Amino acid sequence: MVVKCVLSFPTESAAEVFARFGDGPVCPDGVTVRGPFYFRFLQEGLRALTIFEIPDGWADEALAAIRTYPKRYLGVPGLSYIVDVGLEAAEFMDLVGVS
Repeated sequence: MVVKCVLSFPTESAAEVFARFGDGPVCPDGVTVRGPFYFRFLQEGLRALTIFEIPDGWADEALAAIRTYPKRYLGVPGLSYIVDVGLEAAEFMDLVGVS
């Protein structure tokens, strides 16, 4: 399972986003954190992408930590975020009842 967290914010809010970055979640040892990776969009400002790779058996503990990730950015002007969970094909098929 992977979890993708994308923050979008205007360039003017970048300093505040970077200042809050160090207050991140502490994930269980088995979880691999990739990023954040920053992207510039000419009309939309900036985006930060963080990917959390969660091994089997760690979902509950890891998701509890990841849920706190966007909270530290609340109140940053113009910031929005989305958190998506991605499953491997077998997990997804089981979830939707396809076998």
